Amino acid sequence: MKNEKTLSEQLFEQLCEARGVRFEPIPRIIDVRTSDYHIWLNDTDEVIVEVKQIDWSKDDLQFMQNVREGKKVPSGFRGTGHIRIRNIINSAHSQLKNSSRGEYPAIIVVYDNTEGLSHLDYEDVLNGMYGDETVTVDFSQENESETKLIGHQFGGNRKLTPYHNRVVSALALLNFKSSTPNLCMFHNVHVEICLSPEIAWKIADKQKINAAQHSVHPTGGSRRVFRQFAWLQAGSVKLALSCLTHQRVTQTVGLHQSLKGCQI
Repeated sequence: MKNEKTLSEQLFEQLCEARGVRFEPIPRIIDVRTSDYHIWLNDTDEVIVEVKQIDWSKDDLQFMQNVREGKKVPSGFRGTGHIRIRNIINSAHSQLKNSSRGEYPAIIVVYDNTEGLSHLDYEDVLNGMYGDETVTVDFSQENESETKLIGHQFGGNRKLTPYHNRVVSALALLNFKSSTPNLCMFHNVHVEICLSPEIAWKIADKQKINAAQHSVHPTGGSRRVFRQFAWLQAGSVKLALSCLTHQRVTQTVGLHQSLKGCQI
């Protein structure tokens, strides 16, 4: 019996049809976790896509029930969007690996079906991919009340590293706030097989990359302050890519090295 498509899959197919992107669902294989789609961004460039949908959790449902019943609810909240992104990366890794077979770029497309209750935003995506936002503060020995911010970086709980989840070429947020869906894509700087931003414009409305030189903090955190992640807009950049689409990248510097020629 054929499974019904989720809302996120329906919206993704609608996006592909609107952009003239050819897509084909990947056949299911018993006892093998596979991704959802093959897409072709031109005649030869094939990309593997896994579509994930964020639905209301039990806590979300309980919160809404308390609101409807007029019960007391917390005045604040702890955002969990970054945690959900990490769980999605964990879940999608084997699916992308089995379907891409080390031959094609592979992306995760995420749709937030909680009507904003997950509070998912762009910083959640970066935190989910590269770790918690971390600051380093220096306390004066002479005056304990004096502090100085000396570092701003990604810290622990990262899911994309030079050694983990390199099959993920990019993670993209699927939005539906107008008449047609749109896609914001976050490229993985540690990727094994690059998805060229020039090619990705076929389906992406925005792309976010880190064009800064990579460095690793002695504690293991990556020195990537958020401002180093630059939005690319269609027609606003010139790219000199040394990492060709479908070319395996073995150096751990990954995509950011291939984008050093970006002019923003």
